[in-house]
Formats: sequence, C-alpha cells, structure tokens
Amino acid sequence: MNVSKQADRSFMEELKRTDRPRYDRILRAALKETRRLKGTPARNCEHCGLRLPDDVRTDAKYCDTTCQRAARLARSEAKTLPIAA
Repeated sequence: MNVSKQADRSFMEELKRTDRPRYDRILRAALKETRRLKGTPARNCEHCGLRLPDDVRTDAKYCDTTCQRAARLARSEAKTLPIAA
C-alpha cells in the first residue's frame, strides 16, 4: 500500500480508529487476495453444500446463521429419534 511496512501498519492502525467500515473492507480484500494467491481451495457449507463466501472466517463451517441453526436442529432431532428394531 505505502512505502514501507511500518507506514502500512501506521495507516491501518489510524484507519481502524477513525474509519472502521473502510478498515474492514480493506482487510477483507487483503485476506481474499492472500487466499487467492495461496491457492486456498474453496470450502463448502457442511449443511447445504453451497460454497462458503470468501470473506468468512477460516474456521467457518456454515454459509450463514440459517444453515448453522438448521444443522443444530437436525443434530438434535437425530438424537431424539427412536431406533427402529
């Protein structure tokens, strides 16, 4: 971004204090670009199977809270079903 790593660090720290939405957008874009350059494979939602958005956390399992809740409900219903004899 700037001339040196120290200048980048200072700019990002100031931006974080003064303009949080812009800071978040820049950070998401940088993380997305890093993943693209590293060749990180696309991940899928454990519930619906759709591709996870690029801006989710690295440990995310679900594409959104709806899938997370649905998966939790499915697990709890599976525990309560009687075993067929």
